[in-house]
Amino acid sequence: MPTGYTQKLMEQDQSFDEFVLRCARAFGACVMMRDDDMSAPIPDQFEPGSYYQKSVDEKSAELTRLESMTNEERLAFGAKSRADGIERNREYIAEEGKQNARLSAMQRSVADWTPPSADHEELKKFMLHQIEISYNHSPWWDEQVEKYERATDYDTWSEAADDARKSLEYAQKNLQDELERIAMRNNWIRLLKASLPGKER
Repeated sequence: MPTGYTQKLMEQDQSFDEFVLRCARAFGACVMMRDDDMSAPIPDQFEPGSYYQKSVDEKSAELTRLESMTNEERLAFGAKSRADGIERNREYIAEEGKQNARLSAMQRSVADWTPPSADHEELKKFMLHQIEISYNHSPWWDEQVEKYERATDYDTWSEAADDARKSLEYAQKNLQDELERIAMRNNWIRLLKASLPGKER
């Protein structure tokens, strides 16, 4: 039974070069073409996508925006970020409180329920266990509120600038890694095509 790689070979005449290039789609350099139409030619070189460069550009713009703020703008940014952070985390705390209240109400109902038979006792235990492990016990949101309340407006701006710097460094590393992967793929393709005896390169 033919595979996607041997179908053309089995159904009609196919040159060695064609067969090699068709099978090359299963390997690292061409693996992104694995699901493309088998008649699509393997290019002489791959180009990096725009995702990583776009990420670098966005992170760079954000860092530039934060660093170019005047002192007054930095303090205003910090004040707004602090207020937003406190509000956002208090909303999370309130939501977790509502969820815990719903769990508690159900826990009381399950505890008061009398299973209809001994065979249903395990169901009751299971239900109670599921409720117990679902309670929100995270003090993290409270800690975040306290962190924002303790911080100065300048501290909040400074942390945002540090985060933007780290995000840019991470995006730049991802872009560099992508460029290196593309270079290796292109070298693999160049060597493969140079090794073929025919003219189909």
